[in-house]
Order: sequence, then C-alpha cells, then structure tokens
Amino acid sequence: ATIDSDGIKFQGDTAADNALDDYERGTWTPAAYDNFNGITSPEGQYEKIGNLVTVVFQFNYSSLTSASTASAISGLPFTVHDFNSLTGIEATNSVFGTNKFVLVYVNSGTDRMYFETGRPIQGSTSTGADFFRGSLSYLAG
Repeated sequence: ATIDSDGIKFQGDTAADNALDDYERGTWTPAAYDNFNGITSPEGQYEKIGNLVTVVFQFNYSSLTSASTASAISGLPFTVHDFNSLTGIEATNSVFGTNKFVLVYVNSGTDRMYFETGRPIQGSTSTGADFFRGSLSYLAG
C-alpha cells in the first residue's frame, strides 16, 4: 500500500479515483420527518468507507398519522448521492417492526429514509405504537 495526497492505494495502483481517501465512524439520530409521531429512544450508528455509508438504527414511535401512507425519518449522517439516472430511489432494504417487515428506501439528494408502513412486506398496517430496527447501505453525495 502507498499513501499520497489522494489517499491510500493498494497493490501498486496509482489512479486517484481508486484511492481510499475517507474512513469515518460515528452516531446519528433518527428524527420524525413524515407520518411518525412521538419518536422515542432514537439511536443510530454509521460507518463510512470512501463514499459507501452503512447505517444501523432503531427508534420507537407512539403512532402514525395515517396507516395507508409511507412514513419517513430524517437525520441520515450524509446526503444520499444521485447515481441512478432512472429513479431517485438509490438504496433499499427491509427492516423489522412488531410482527412485520417493512421496505425502506432512501432518495437522492436528501438525508431521509422512507418506510412503506402503509404496505408492509409481512404483517398488517396500523396507526398504533411500534418500533423499527434495521440497517441500510447507500452511497453518499
């Protein structure tokens, strides 16, 4: 490995685009953005290697404003990069709630994560209290 002004390069590579120039770990706090009410116990951690960000999170909420629409949190540690020219959805995963799994996704140019609470992958919809636990990887802008 070599280290120069571009960062760390491996196996004799000299291209600046291939250099590892950033590594970071930290915490972030999920915050209600849309449809979630009464968020409590929000916790988040992240690891960023280059522009690949992996977030791990959990939070409780007291209710949803609507059981038939998506919900969102804000506060992702880095803005989501717009690399997919055909859609604004840049990364997806599923997360766990009480007796349900929900699709989550991030949109380019935002610090928000959307939860398909109005149409769970498994389980049923409700406006009642619940929690979500999960992780997601995305590219930072």
